[in-house]
Amino acid sequence: MSGGVDSSVAALLLQRKGFDVAGVTMNLFGSDDSAARSAAEVCHALAIPHFSADISDEFRQLVISPFCDSYSEGETPNPCAVCNEKIKFGAVIDLMDFVWGDDFDIATGHYAKIARKEGAVCLARAEYKKKDQSYFLSGISSNLLRRIHFPLGSLPGKEEVREIARAAGLPVAEKPESMEICFAAEKDYRQIIDREGGGGDKPGPILDTEGRLLGTHRGLTGYTLGQRKGLGVASPFPLFAVEIRISDNTLVVARRDAAYTKTVSADCLNVLMENTLREGCVLYGKIRSQGEPHECGIVRLGENTVTVEFAERVFAPAPGQRLVLYTSDGAVAAGGVITRE
Repeated sequence: MSGGVDSSVAALLLQRKGFDVAGVTMNLFGSDDSAARSAAEVCHALAIPHFSADISDEFRQLVISPFCDSYSEGETPNPCAVCNEKIKFGAVIDLMDFVWGDDFDIATGHYAKIARKEGAVCLARAEYKKKDQSYFLSGISSNLLRRIHFPLGSLPGKEEVREIARAAGLPVAEKPESMEICFAAEKDYRQIIDREGGGGDKPGPILDTEGRLLGTHRGLTGYTLGQRKGLGVASPFPLFAVEIRISDNTLVVARRDAAYTKTVSADCLNVLMENTLREGCVLYGKIRSQGEPHECGIVRLGENTVTVEFAERVFAPAPGQRLVLYTSDGAVAAGGVITRE
């Protein structure tokens, strides 16, 4: 429980279904207990126990350090997906299993579904597609799915969640939407890289695809593939980042068309529906959290790797982000980390 309206309503809905509910809040930063205080107020209102788990060391080791390393390698990491895989559905569950044994289920306020497909338990897209978070959950171990609940997955929208909270008199009913535990907000992620990674980011050339010098970048950690705003280059037409070259500290820019591709590869593949993955099969892929999945075919399947070809070109797949593959009815077949071609 983060102390926000989503996880609070998730606890309420489970309680109404007859579950014996307890709230657990992750302390990820050591000294900040504001989330725990807010969650504790909700638990008091629901008359359920509340626990706070200090996993700040694990968070730094498993999320923050890899985040900084990924940026230093010219990638665009996805810390929320890593946190779900390694922390919420990793370290926290391991801790709870150690304390209580594994005779309990796990629930969060994520917008996603746990469904059954061909007799197997699967992860699927939420009813409320605008806020669907299955993309960020694709790294969860398939062995855990039978123990997971997403009570908000079948609700039609965020306003319905707030209405449930208001009707129940929960103290967080009007709490503003926020990134909650995310440490990598746009305004401060470079400071975190400098602090945690020891700095080292330095200015370098901005080139076009012909090698002509167009300007000077402020440090490669400030850019991601497909970026247009903030390049600091004067041009009669829009330019986009198409290559982040760590080897010579160079940012390459070009017109938008140069950032499109049909082929996307990923490693660290987490398979959730093994029977759907084979070379030649048609699935639906997403290379970023927003938007709808697009038709693609598997052209190469290796050990923990996959390469797909989209029916239509996709814009700027960024190494470090996730490639998530769905079946036609919205079940997550697999997810992996996008790699360079």
